[in-house]
Amino acid sequence: MRVNFKYIGLFILMIFSFYFTNKVYELALDTDIIMKEIKSNEDKFNKEPINAKIDNDKIKPGSCGYKVDKKKSYKKMKKIGIYNENYYLFKNILPVENINNNKNKYIIGDNTEKNNVYLFLNINEDNYMYLNESYKNYNIVITYNFYKEHKEVLDKIIKNNTILIRETNHQNLKEINKYYTKYKESNITCVNSNNKTFLNLCSLNNSLTISLNNEINNNYLLNIKKEIISGSFININFTKSFNNIKDIIDNQIENKGLHKGLIDKDIREC
Repeated sequence: MRVNFKYIGLFILMIFSFYFTNKVYELALDTDIIMKEIKSNEDKFNKEPINAKIDNDKIKPGSCGYKVDKKKSYKKMKKIGIYNENYYLFKNILPVENINNNKNKYIIGDNTEKNNVYLFLNINEDNYMYLNESYKNYNIVITYNFYKEHKEVLDKIIKNNTILIRETNHQNLKEINKYYTKYKESNITCVNSNNKTFLNLCSLNNSLTISLNNEINNNYLLNIKKEIISGSFININFTKSFNNIKDIIDNQIENKGLHKGLIDKDIREC
């Protein structure tokens, strides 16, 4: 019994010693001139997160906040021996209301601060042969059954783009999610406009759901140009003729200081 008390006493002593040493270190850190500078200036660099915009069953992503990671910033500055605000390091802060905890809502656009435009190409049996590997940063909208039938051809295109499922059933979502997570390390995104049953199935499967409306079927240059606005979703009925103006559209997006966004990489707050 005495032996047990002896070990218990040693254990308590070790815990107390660790606690005391840590407190001494923190006290020394607080009095360091570099740490004092970090603390006195950190508020200038912190940014509060902005919640997602929610309107009934529709949502647009918010924006990530961040705050100074004082200890990591201190270590980095300590190595060079002086305070330098260019060496601040940060921790991301996810907004309380974000798209990941609102997967039962339709995403209708992106946060305009990110300067992304999203081009969606609707692909089917009549037009898939006009796609080629030069297509990059497009969101490819297909049905799951069509994907299965033309998997070998589509996989070559998917490498540089994002695949979205227009309509399917719960089992199909699970099946393609399993494949897609392995292949792209990302979840499938659903595409739907007004089917609440499908929305709920996607949500249960941990998938985001994009709402697309006003499909552009003709006069590509004129109609797409009007839609090139930061955060917009541009819904395109893909045809062979789109190949003729693809590069022009890309240049128009670039000239406006915008970028083509991919749903699985860019629709997020942090």
